[in-house]
Amino acid sequence: TLVPEPPETYVPQQLDALIEAALAGEYEIDRYGITSVGGNDAFRLWLTQVPGEFSRQVITFVGDGQGRTAQLLSSYNDDSAATRELIMQMHGSFSFDSAEE
Repeated sequence: TLVPEPPETYVPQQLDALIEAALAGEYEIDRYGITSVGGNDAFRLWLTQVPGEFSRQVITFVGDGQGRTAQLLSSYNDDSAATRELIMQMHGSFSFDSAEE
């Protein structure tokens, strides 16, 4: 999803909602941290015990430096190292050039 809001505005709003849902027991925030995607600053969260077909999610927020934020989301069940590495590669390969096409 590409949002026409800067990460300084969009990400805190999303984090508040994610934390509120986690505190309500909807899922658990497994880990989180700052990373880089395509040379842009990014923030990534790993969620577990997500209800529905897939019990895990990774969400990466990436700012483009021009007032937009991309939100990348992957849902999965297999928690193997290979799966986690593949998700990090997919999220890490994101480019705003491809988002505009």
